[in-house]
Amino acid sequence: MGTINPQGRSVERKEISMMRLVCLCLQVGIVVAGLGTASARTVEPKGVEKVVAREMVRLPFTAGKVYEVKLIPGAPFALELPAGETARNIWFDNRWWAAESTPGSSRVFLRALGTVDVVGRKGFIHVETDPSDYRICLKVEGVPDTAEVGGGLEIYAEGSALNDPVRRQARKMADKELLYVQRREQDKARAEFEGWRKNMLQNVRADYEWGGDFRISRVVDDRVQTFVTLPEASDRAVIQFVDKTGKTEIVNYELENGTYVIQNKVLRQGERFRLVLGKQQAWVGLK
Repeated sequence: MGTINPQGRSVERKEISMMRLVCLCLQVGIVVAGLGTASARTVEPKGVEKVVAREMVRLPFTAGKVYEVKLIPGAPFALELPAGETARNIWFDNRWWAAESTPGSSRVFLRALGTVDVVGRKGFIHVETDPSDYRICLKVEGVPDTAEVGGGLEIYAEGSALNDPVRRQARKMADKELLYVQRREQDKARAEFEGWRKNMLQNVRADYEWGGDFRISRVVDDRVQTFVTLPEASDRAVIQFVDKTGKTEIVNYELENGTYVIQNKVLRQGERFRLVLGKQQAWVGLK
């Protein structure tokens, strides 16, 4: 039977402890090296805001500042303008970039055109706003779809009362109410116009005949005014009303797009209009 040497067991324990200490030192060295590499990253120059986060980023508006944005080809990127602002003009090179907004909206959607050539390309998109006349300058770069990019950028004006969440919400509600009122008024005006149009069509009378030197193409009335259309109408013409007895009187008219609008005068059976221009004459009467 073998015997255990207590002194040998003590030596083995010392060797194991020494190996653990060496491994711990190696791990600490790796971490320190990583921190040294991270601290050696290039510092971006001042005046350029770079959007690299995955979430929506909020940055203050500063005149003259350039905001750097990365765009994946074909993927939309949302730019939120300062509260109360809308895009008046958007300037960009449409060979590589697209930018669009809707009237009255505070959002502009940007994207790099979906081509391989746009990756690595850089350019600028400028947005001019109303009513404050801000100029927002974006330095854009096309990147592959594996790059880490932001989902959107919100630019706000510091010190603006519209930055207060409560006031912004109240403004949004007021804008929605205004839009509702505008639509309601438009619907009302459209209904009134359709009613007027339907009533006018019901009252239009077109059973006229004519002859003489002029080439009259159409005559109608709406029970209030008479419309005489000529291809070669002239404001030098004289229009006379001739009653059943042959008595004449000059009537007033307005010339609108080749049509004589004879005001407050329509014909009855046996009555006529006479058009006189120099030595040329024409007549209009009911059939």
